[in-house]
Amino acid sequence: MLFQPATLFKLIHERPFRSGVSPEELAEAAGKSYKTLSREVYPFDGRPKLGLDTLVYITDRSKDFAALARLRAAVLTEAKANHAGGK
Repeated sequence: MLFQPATLFKLIHERPFRSGVSPEELAEAAGKSYKTLSREVYPFDGRPKLGLDTLVYITDRSKDFAALARLRAAVLTEAKANHAGGK
């Protein structure tokens, strides 16, 4: 597996505590209600449905790039593995 989704959602869920931006402000930036955004980023929900567009909005508002950095690292690791394996 490229990365563990639960780890990514945990980083997103913790974002307000790291950034100092309230969850309500992040929800507003994403054009969602607080309740909806909270459900989408809850790391222990078996079926979260956070979209890339929402991730970009809340990343821009919070200036917290931890989740995107995790995705980037996972993609680069996979690309290197595929290149080394001749895929």
